[in-house]
Amino acid sequence: MTTTELETFFGTPNKAADFFGVSPEAFYQWRKRPGSLIPKGRAAEAAYRTNGKLIFRPELYGKRTARTVLTGMCYSVGSVMRQGSSSLTRLTGQSAMTSRTWRR
Repeated sequence: MTTTELETFFGTPNKAADFFGVSPEAFYQWRKRPGSLIPKGRAAEAAYRTNGKLIFRPELYGKRTARTVLTGMCYSVGSVMRQGSSSLTRLTGQSAMTSRTWRR
């Protein structure tokens, strides 16, 4: 769902912002997102709250890959392996047995 669709439905950006309970400034920030897409959860919320008058199209949002999720957490599998057990412990919450620690 795009900001343009919301503006057309509600009439003004301010009314769209009021609908979601966000500031007009926050709504304008959504315009800067790729494709002017509003956040996925907000799109689903709009479809639900308008009884389907606004249509949620999940295909617009694509799939999140494991790489995207890990990168968002400031980790990648490669960097975890390079940095040893301390990073793996931060990532998984468990200690890892490495060649440096298994003999202890």
